[in-house]
Amino acid sequence: MTIKVEFQREVLQDGDYVTSANFTSDRKIDLNDVNFTIHDEKIDIKKISKNKFYFGQNEKLATIHFGSNFQDHFVLPEISVHINDLDDNIVSEFKEDPIAEKFTTNFYHGKETLSYYLYTSQSKSKKRPMVVFLHGSGERGYGDRYPLWGNDVAEQIVRYVKSHEDAVVVAPQATWRKELNGWFRKSVRKTLMDLIKYLIKTENIDQKRVYLLGLSNGGAGTWHFAENHPDMFAAIAPCCGYIYNDGKYFLEAPGKGRYMEPTENEANALKDMPIWAFAAADDNVVNPDGTRHTVKAIKEAGNKNIRETIYDAGMLGNNPHNSWKLAYHEQDLFPWMFKQKK
Repeated sequence: MTIKVEFQREVLQDGDYVTSANFTSDRKIDLNDVNFTIHDEKIDIKKISKNKFYFGQNEKLATIHFGSNFQDHFVLPEISVHINDLDDNIVSEFKEDPIAEKFTTNFYHGKETLSYYLYTSQSKSKKRPMVVFLHGSGERGYGDRYPLWGNDVAEQIVRYVKSHEDAVVVAPQATWRKELNGWFRKSVRKTLMDLIKYLIKTENIDQKRVYLLGLSNGGAGTWHFAENHPDMFAAIAPCCGYIYNDGKYFLEAPGKGRYMEPTENEANALKDMPIWAFAAADDNVVNPDGTRHTVKAIKEAGNKNIRETIYDAGMLGNNPHNSWKLAYHEQDLFPWMFKQKK
């Protein structure tokens, strides 16, 4: 007799976790006799329903770990299953989050080869909007799906469009380099713009409804691409970023993060762009002045359709850089974004 255990992964705000286990067996099992351990340490069970055990968000069950080289790493937790007084075979498998599974893994070859993850209904009979999500430095890589697992931003977009829009969602992935320059490298920037143009054509995208958002390094990338290609995007939602351009200098203060000041030309280029920008007041990785000063300069350039949300100090706990945990859960964000057209 073989008992099958299916461990379900789920992408939460803090990344990908194993959150539950479902048992399948031809014989009845006393669920009170079942135990799960990691390295002989028992895993707490939050709830049992029928043949399913719920663990909740447990740090021991995280699959994504932020490394010293400023890059995410994927490692499945070594979960052992024990059933008292039972010597049947027990086999297990891990299932990816159902929404993340709906993204296909693809590769685009240009100045650089980029992997990208695409969600689409395949309904190409009419023009559709497209959302481009730029990840942060930790999710750099190649074909490893880190942009889908490092946080729940891509999932939040898909959850919205499944209910409200027949939209395409693309999460491109910058390749890894030891320098923290994911979306800043010229070859990556050129390839990304070529990829967006390719998808507009092949996915029958409404060119008046292409939206761009990103966090951290991707937040800076969002500002950069919108400022350099204002005719491409209908609206942007950068989080904890600043306007990056070649030849500018970083400003930074110990413990307060770095950023770049906007120039007058950069602000003028964005005077007609619908924008909703986010940051945390106590962000110590990317200084929130990168958002504050940029928004101020763009308003002074004449932009009337620009919003700014700065989360109060303490709202994000001991990791205030992660303002995307709140930003992309704002109830009004996606309704506002999808209303914008060129």
